[in-house]
Amino acid sequence: MEELGENVPQSAKSEPSQTTGIPAEKIRELAQTLKKAESIIILCGGEIASHPENAELIGMMHDLMRLIGHHDNDRSGINVLWEDCNSQGALDGGVLPERLPGYAEVADESSRRKVEQIWNARIPEKPGLDFNLMLKAAHQGKIKAMYIVGADPVSEYPNRDYVKEALGKVDFLVVQDIFLTETAKLAHVVLSGASFDEKEGTYTNVERRVQRLTRAFDPLGNSKADWHIVCMLAQVMGHDFDYASPAEIFDELTTVSPIHERMSWADLGETGKRWQTV
Repeated sequence: MEELGENVPQSAKSEPSQTTGIPAEKIRELAQTLKKAESIIILCGGEIASHPENAELIGMMHDLMRLIGHHDNDRSGINVLWEDCNSQGALDGGVLPERLPGYAEVADESSRRKVEQIWNARIPEKPGLDFNLMLKAAHQGKIKAMYIVGADPVSEYPNRDYVKEALGKVDFLVVQDIFLTETAKLAHVVLSGASFDEKEGTYTNVERRVQRLTRAFDPLGNSKADWHIVCMLAQVMGHDFDYASPAEIFDELTTVSPIHERMSWADLGETGKRWQTV
């Protein structure tokens, strides 16, 4: 650590003070305070994910943790505060178009082959589109059908007219939700999902702790848990989705996701378990 400090140019040491307007002595005092702390948690907003320099920003935070000696402290870490409940769990599970479950890259052939063998299905090596690119493609008439689960982009996106126009150009729009949202009103078919207290599953918080969700009530009317609806649709389309419970689905996740491989549904217990980086 001292050797690193000796190799940092003097100009770089004074730059933070010039940029922020905070006296250099105050910055040094803060650095010493951070270094002496037993644990450090850095919290940042979810907007960092869409920042054009997100990799550099996250890298800087990791460098800071190393400089103050907390990069290998189990009680320290960098947490992103996502906007929606279980956004972390969705990302961990592979919802990112360029990632497989557990953040392995789709473009990585060895990672792709491992998952293909378990799923008995071919995974495209080219990443898909994120939702912004989907909207752009829909505007251009390149997307003929769209299936939206548990999201209301018409209400959530700043330019609702842009979203409505894009979805209006889709030949077949399916929305799965617990309410008739503004987006669901545009759908050709609405599938009734179950609320959080009507289904089982897991939530993952920013601490990377995977916690079980226990059902309190049976789903109302003809509504069903999201996983159940997806399985039914897959079976109608000729695929062998015969999962019987969220427990079975989670245990399969532990076989394809490197960050979940030391877990099982039974071991989560009442307090859950944290996944560890590999």
